[in-house]
Amino acid sequence: WVRMRPSPFWEKSMKTQPKYLKKKKRGRLLPFLGWTLLVLLVTDILILGGLTVARNQRLAKSMERPEPSVAPLWTEESSTPGLVQTAAFEPQSATEEPSEPAERTDQLAFLPYLEEKRQDNPDVVGWITIPGTVINYPVMYTPEDSEKYLHLGFDGLYSFAGLPFIDAHCSILPESDNLLIYGHNMLDGSMFRSILKYEQVNFWQEHPEIQFDFKDERRTYEVIAAFRDRVYYTSETCFKFYKFIDAESDEAYDEAIAYFKDHTVYNTGLTAQRGDHLITLVTCTSHTPNGRFVVVAREKQ
Repeated sequence: WVRMRPSPFWEKSMKTQPKYLKKKKRGRLLPFLGWTLLVLLVTDILILGGLTVARNQRLAKSMERPEPSVAPLWTEESSTPGLVQTAAFEPQSATEEPSEPAERTDQLAFLPYLEEKRQDNPDVVGWITIPGTVINYPVMYTPEDSEKYLHLGFDGLYSFAGLPFIDAHCSILPESDNLLIYGHNMLDGSMFRSILKYEQVNFWQEHPEIQFDFKDERRTYEVIAAFRDRVYYTSETCFKFYKFIDAESDEAYDEAIAYFKDHTVYNTGLTAQRGDHLITLVTCTSHTPNGRFVVVAREKQ
């Protein structure tokens, strides 16, 4: 038989590690607590974010104009890439009576090509063109439905860009002193995006005239002013460019022209007097809440 001898002391010490060298087993409680805290943190952020959005919406709603408007008064970015959903329309007071609609357009005479277009869509009353730009569109007129072409194409189908149209408070027979024509400001460059370039004097020098075939006439208009403005609250007592449609007197007409010339970004050297036909092109801008860019032109003599 073999006698078992005890292990040397150093061998025993090598097998037994000191406590500080032993690896501690990680418990499962710590990861669980970590994930729990993360979930709670994310939940708190979502709840606080939702409350903040709701508060901001209530605040924005409380600041809206109390009077209803004939069309939206906003400028918001669309969820569609490359587009900005904009419109430029004048506010309508709750106590203000709308203008009487013009005579039925089917009783009016039109240029042959417009008459042909009217066979497809009887709402077209004109065609606007700014040579050298993409602006080359039919102009619609529906005084009984001011928002009809906000997002409607010539074929009657939905179109985000809509079509340029004349303010519902304007009259085409008899013709108003000033025809306000609204168009969307589209980031893809279409509709009235190009009129923003009139803020640059060199653009005006290269494009001083606007072609507007209206009813049975081929007309040329000369730009007399271009400026930034905004839609005002009903309580604000000031000149509002979108309210100037038919002058009540020579003085009222002169006041409007003086306002345009005072606010234009450059001096065109042109003016107008009562009896001149005017068109005012309007689109939205974001330089201020409810901002607008305005181009005023008179019929060339």
